Amino acid sequence: MGCRLPTGWIAFVLGNALLGIIGVFVHEAQAAPLTVTWLRCASGLVGLTLWMAWRHRSWSGLWRGLWVGWAALPWVLLLSGLMLASWWLFFTSIQQVPTGVAVVLFHVQPLWVLLLGAWCLKESVPRQRVVSVLVAMVGLVLATGVAEGLAPSGGSHAPGYWVGVDLCLIGALCTATVTVVAKRLGALPLGTLAWWQCALGAAVLWVAPVGHGWPAWGVSWAWLGWG
Repeated sequence: MGCRLPTGWIAFVLGNALLGIIGVFVHEAQAAPLTVTWLRCASGLVGLTLWMAWRHRSWSGLWRGLWVGWAALPWVLLLSGLMLASWWLFFTSIQQVPTGVAVVLFHVQPLWVLLLGAWCLKESVPRQRVVSVLVAMVGLVLATGVAEGLAPSGGSHAPGYWVGVDLCLIGALCTATVTVVAKRLGALPLGTLAWWQCALGAAVLWVAPVGHGWPAWGVSWAWLGWG
């Protein structure tokens, strides 16, 4: 009998791989971070709405799948805002630091989740798990050369480098907070939280492309479309 990976692990691995790929596409698109965030929210909103409408087969069923209740709504909006902030921080950091560095720094999320889970949810954190996460972080740093860039003897950095580093760490903290609070809220229907994140972003960030201008037609849109 073959060994089966838990579904959560598969989703985690795919999600982290997707994060790294998105970083490359956003960097190559050379568009304003808020504009990229809005475009991702708008396209995600359309895709998720169509997918959930197909799943529920009726508008009433779609509404029941999307509605989280008045008690949970403020928390869902808060989580959506935090997720939007993490996207914007990540996309902004890519303009300040190399994409590989940004992706690696953003992957401190598991460490933040462990700390927040222990503090907010009173979860026990086995020493072996902490050691595993720290070893994984060290491996990521060494694999991408971040250690050389962070070393005092690593030479001068481009202006804004350390700002980009801080943005990555704060963005990772926002994402970890979403994970911990969502767990405390309990199970939500599949895709519901992501739909609210996209809906909030599409509703409040539409001024970004208007203010910053739309990406140039051609290569930028090709990168954004594939990303």
